[in-house]
Amino acid sequence: MEAVDCIFEMSEIFENISIDMIYNRPKQSLQSWRDELKNVVSFPINHMSLYELIVEDDTPIKKSIDSGILPSTDKSDRFFEETVSLARRCGFEMYEVSNFAKIPHTKDIIANDGDIPYGRHNVSYWKYEDYYGVGPGSHSRARCGERKVAIAQIVNNKDWLQWAKNPVFDMEILNEYDEFKERILMGLRSKWGVNFGSFSENVKGKYDLQNKLQNLAKNSYIMVDDGVVVLSHEGLLRLNLVVRYLVGSV
Repeated sequence: MEAVDCIFEMSEIFENISIDMIYNRPKQSLQSWRDELKNVVSFPINHMSLYELIVEDDTPIKKSIDSGILPSTDKSDRFFEETVSLARRCGFEMYEVSNFAKIPHTKDIIANDGDIPYGRHNVSYWKYEDYYGVGPGSHSRARCGERKVAIAQIVNNKDWLQWAKNPVFDMEILNEYDEFKERILMGLRSKWGVNFGSFSENVKGKYDLQNKLQNLAKNSYIMVDDGVVVLSHEGLLRLNLVVRYLVGSV
């Protein structure tokens, strides 16, 4: 209840409020998540980040599941489909796999794309624009000439504070194949997709993109419009498989 109280208190000061939630938790039923989400969309919010629980190896929750103390989380597709469906019915657009923005209406006409409260900093990741991270464990991507430069900062808080007194950055220049993989990994998560027409012939040939895209389109996993590839609903359900298929070299 404390978090709910904070949301209503913030709504008296801020116009844009976003919340984060996790679903497909151990012991969580589809109905309980449905009820939880129905309650949340009634709050004074206009953005939601709804993440599926990812159970990592060597974590307490993974050990509890393996030992039978907690049930496995094996209803991923059903939770995802229910999340998308319910959010849409409540006026939230899924513009990225885990992100939903409330669509404003003016005289019953859907507002322009620029009026929708997307998470601006995250959109930079999915569109593969430049972004800069500051702080322990942060990452940056910035264009340097014709190539992107990757910068990762020290993870440990104490070491980072010492390093920050006289910072020297380690930078990795990404080659065109690295950039291709990152753009696929990030871009296909969003409604803006990836412009495959912008990749070089070297990349297209190495990854056999023409045949792979034809196969994905044949199975209705993607939609292609003037070289821009966007995942269909069926494709989103298989996001990780589609990404691995595209970035796997032949």
